[in-house]
Amino acid sequence: MGGHQSRIEETNIDESDGRMAPGTKCVAANTPTTGTREVTLHRLEHLNNRKYDIKMGDEMICMTRQATLDIETFDLFGPDGKTKLVLCHKAVAEKIWHIASYVTPAFEGQKVDKEMYDIELKTDNKKPFYKSYELVWNHSRKVGELCPVFKDDSGLGKAGDPIYEIQKIKGIKERYQICHVGEDASLVAHWHWKGQNIELIVAKGSDLALYSVIAVICGIMKETEGFPYFGLFTN
Repeated sequence: MGGHQSRIEETNIDESDGRMAPGTKCVAANTPTTGTREVTLHRLEHLNNRKYDIKMGDEMICMTRQATLDIETFDLFGPDGKTKLVLCHKAVAEKIWHIASYVTPAFEGQKVDKEMYDIELKTDNKKPFYKSYELVWNHSRKVGELCPVFKDDSGLGKAGDPIYEIQKIKGIKERYQICHVGEDASLVAHWHWKGQNIELIVAKGSDLALYSVIAVICGIMKETEGFPYFGLFTN
C-alpha cells in the first residue's frame, strides 16, 4: 500500500503557516490565506476527473475544466467560469506536472512561453501564460516535489529546488498532505475524498488556488495509476 505517516492528528492546522508573505500575488492573482480555510471541490461528472466547482461553503471561488482533448490537461477558472487563471499539464510519458499562470508572472520581466503546450496555444492564442511551478511525482515513493520557477538566462524561467512535498498518507482511506521541505517538514494542507468530492483544508500563508489544482492533480493520478490511459475516457 505504501505512503507516508500522517501529520494531521499531531498538527493544529490553525497554528500552521504556509509562510507566503502577506500580499504576495499568487498563481491565480489571489493573495495568501490569512487564516485556516476549508473548501470543497465538487466533482460534477462521474467520468470527468477534471471538472470541479470549488466552493467555500456556498460561495463559488473557482472551478476547473478540461483544457483540451489531451488526457491530463485542465484550466482553473475564476468563479465566473470565463476568466482563465491557471493551466495544468502533463504529457502521458512524463512524471512532471507543469503549472502555469495566465495572470501572474513568476518573476518580474518573465517572458511568455510561446512554445509550451502547443495544443493549448492553438485553442487560445490570445491568452499567454507563464511557467510557475513544476510538480515532480515519484510513484514508488508516493510523494511529489513542488518546485517554483525562478529567473534564468532565457527569461522564461527554470524550476528550482522544491519548497513543499505532497505526500500520499498511509492507510486504506485516500488522503494527501502538503508539508514544508527540510527538517521542519510541518503540515500546511491536507485533503481527503468524501464520495467523489474533495475536502481540502489549508493553513494561513498558503496559496489556496495552487493547493486546489494540486488536489485535482492527485485525483487524476489516483484514477490513472492502475490504468494509465483511463484519462482517455474522462473528457
